[in-house]
Amino acid sequence: MVEYEIRGNMVVITGCSKDEMNLDLPDEIEDKPVGKIEANTFNNMLNIKRVVIPGTCKVVGAYAFAACSSLEELIIEEGVETIEDWAFISCNITSIRLPQSLRSVGNNAFLGNQIKSDVDEFMEKMSSMRRPKNHTNNKCFVFPIEMLKAKDKIKDDFIQSESKYVDSQFDKVDIENSITQQEMDIPFLYDGQEFVIAVYNRKPLESLKVELASESNTSIGLYAENDPEFLILRANILTKGQFITSFAFKAPYLEAVEFQCLGIESHQSEGMYYYFLHMKAELSCFGNGNLNNEFALNQYNDLLFKFRTKYANQKLNDEQNQFIENAFAEKILITMEGFLTQLDGSPRLLYLMNIFKALLEDPNLDSEKQNKISELYSNFLMTSYNDLTGIESLTKIAFDDIDNIIVEIEEIMQLGHYNIAEKYDIQLTDSVGNPIDINDAKNMKSNFINLEQNYKLHGDYLYYIYNESRQMNQDFSMMQYESYKPAEEEVN
Repeated sequence: MVEYEIRGNMVVITGCSKDEMNLDLPDEIEDKPVGKIEANTFNNMLNIKRVVIPGTCKVVGAYAFAACSSLEELIIEEGVETIEDWAFISCNITSIRLPQSLRSVGNNAFLGNQIKSDVDEFMEKMSSMRRPKNHTNNKCFVFPIEMLKAKDKIKDDFIQSESKYVDSQFDKVDIENSITQQEMDIPFLYDGQEFVIAVYNRKPLESLKVELASESNTSIGLYAENDPEFLILRANILTKGQFITSFAFKAPYLEAVEFQCLGIESHQSEGMYYYFLHMKAELSCFGNGNLNNEFALNQYNDLLFKFRTKYANQKLNDEQNQFIENAFAEKILITMEGFLTQLDGSPRLLYLMNIFKALLEDPNLDSEKQNKISELYSNFLMTSYNDLTGIESLTKIAFDDIDNIIVEIEEIMQLGHYNIAEKYDIQLTDSVGNPIDINDAKNMKSNFINLEQNYKLHGDYLYYIYNESRQMNQDFSMMQYESYKPAEEEVN
């Protein structure tokens, strides 16, 4: 009999009956995915001989099966991503099956097992497979759908130069180590997004098709350890089933890829054949790959780093770069303000937000104080955005950091927060509006982690960020190609 807890949108395995010998964990309980095995769950359970961990289970916790000395056979199904420190130490595993989805094995996770070297070899091989080796042969490039209007200006030298630029990004990661994968400036594709692929060739091409490269298929669902928000993949362009060229792209929250061709335009110029493929990206299972990182809201940063690299490589001018930086900063602040003010079960956080709002909206407040309050509020929201990586960090923001922020407000205003609250008629209340004292508010911390509403709210905001990022990516990507737009009379 398996023991478990339901935490938000997933099930966490917390134990089993002591006489279990063959532990075949289910992938779903009470219509929720089994997402994690808690740390120390099966520690020192001597009867267990065989374990099957389902692919929905993204994390096997630290010491989860430590000292299970009878454990001989271990099957980890496709989908499992993380095995934490000491998880299977001092077992007797002689047979193991590892998934290609496995991206992290903690310190000494298999120490004392015969198969430890096999696991080390497997992880080394997988690490090698995940390195970005997505160079193209300079015969195509990907650009925003609006650029289709300027197709007559897109010549082979431009296509080749843009393709070489993408290749140079991979070289900087592979060889120079001057940028990270997150900072790479390559096309970012979103679900349902339309885009154009420009392809050129010295001979005519027939039956053009775009499909995910086979080596990328093995990477689906495998996220860089510190950047779980996106994947770097490669797609092939085929003519009558034969390879012509390829392009690399990033995609967030991804478990399946298809490309739909909405139309092909072509023309011939100076002995070269040009093809413009109007494409639509079909990216499946948005969000599932982020199950064990429930409150990661940093997708804006993933996209912002791309445009910062464009600017560093002089693909954007100073004015464009400043516009983009300001737009992302504003979007982050608006997103975090909306997210934090709607959280359930943290009345002191709402109390703090209401104090900020009252001070910022007070027309009679001294301008110097108001500027300081505005700067403090912006820093609080931005810090919250950057620190928000899991439920524990959310709890810290909603409870542990409040006192320090209130002290800073009091120092700026030279007034106690009780007096500020009284002046603006702000009360500390529970979720139904009843007044409570500070101790009652602090005692809500222990229940905060279990509130279903906060998990739903997070999902809503992830979807909001996803859609906002998709639009910002489209709009800002066009800035690089503005000089290639045809004149207005040519369009008409």
